[in-house]
Amino acid sequence: MALGADFEVTNGLREFKLKNKSKELNDRIVKRSSYFKTVEQTFTDYFHIIQKNRTRSVNQYLTHWIYPYKGKFHPQMIRALLNIIGLKEGDTVFEPFSGSGTTALEAQLLDINFIGIDISPLCVLQGKVKTKSVYVIDEILKLKNTLLSKLKPSLFNQEHDFYKVLKDIENEDVRDFYTLARLLAVSDTVRRGRAFEQSFIKNLNLMIDSVKDYKEITDKLHLRLGDINLQEGDSRKIGLPGNSIDGIITSPPYSIALDYVENDAHSLEDMGYKLNEIREDFVGVRGKGKERVELYNNDMVKNNFYKIAA
Repeated sequence: MALGADFEVTNGLREFKLKNKSKELNDRIVKRSSYFKTVEQTFTDYFHIIQKNRTRSVNQYLTHWIYPYKGKFHPQMIRALLNIIGLKEGDTVFEPFSGSGTTALEAQLLDINFIGIDISPLCVLQGKVKTKSVYVIDEILKLKNTLLSKLKPSLFNQEHDFYKVLKDIENEDVRDFYTLARLLAVSDTVRRGRAFEQSFIKNLNLMIDSVKDYKEITDKLHLRLGDINLQEGDSRKIGLPGNSIDGIITSPPYSIALDYVENDAHSLEDMGYKLNEIREDFVGVRGKGKERVELYNNDMVKNNFYKIAA
């Protein structure tokens, strides 16, 4: 309906029959829809895209899988919501809790511009790597062997040398890519007890393959990618002017159930942040019991997103 179709659902919700057939409508559904496999025997872009998946989960195609972030959106739902709220190519969507970058990546695939903020530097890093690495994959590949040769002797015993080596990389997007590859290995070591060096090399190769998949599917489907603007920011102090965006997709932090600082403590500390200091900036993780709920509610009252929507 959001894409302009008059239809009848058939075959026990497995198929639909278009009543207002046209080439324009067919092309629109093929290019923009989520979940559907074919339209009039033509495979949808979505079907082609989800084939590029290095994981066992149907929700982790392309670069969505990178870094094990809890409380993530299902990307198919976000792709559908972008259609349902009527956003078109060239429009701008805003996400005040950008999290792991799911909305950013799905907007990018649909040529919808994205503005997102998150209080967590780890979240912002994830979103940038997932959406910007596609533009610098050649440079990432060019540096891979050199970096590994420099880092291998110190990966396990002197891990912080990694950041000293990365400082010499001029391109921020390339530097971010290798930083997140390290943090993924840190997460594997802490959460799963895996050997750091082996995890780093394995995940680095998987990340590279996923970015290459993204580049390949972009070229194959002739996708125009939306612009991505991701920054560290506080949703209680949004600095965007009125009427500057065309839509908002968001979900409030699950902070009462999930402590975002504690959950990613190992990575935040590895990035050089002090947990007791950064905790004071997060929504919903301050205080205990009833006080924590009150602080969360007070913070959410300050998030008046509608004021900047068109």
